[in-house]
Amino acid sequence: MPEEIELPKEVKLEEVSQEKLNALLEEAIPDRGFLRDYIDIFSEITDTPKSFLFWGAMTTLSTILGKNCFVDWDIRKLYPNIWSVFLAPS
Repeated sequence: MPEEIELPKEVKLEEVSQEKLNALLEEAIPDRGFLRDYIDIFSEITDTPKSFLFWGAMTTLSTILGKNCFVDWDIRKLYPNIWSVFLAPS
């Protein structure tokens, strides 16, 4: 049985500063590997926000892994099935 996960308290997005969001995102990116390389390379050649690059890379990884990778979650298998929608002003 999985351990209990304590969920953070509800926070309104407009109450969180962009600096705080960027810091949290930076903590989520490993120091090396595909995710770090992907974000570093595309950050240099585009003006795409890092959050878009992060979730684009995560979606790409979930597509590559498909049903070849899973986590046993209680009585079922949890597959990396990530979908992303990017909304931003043009």
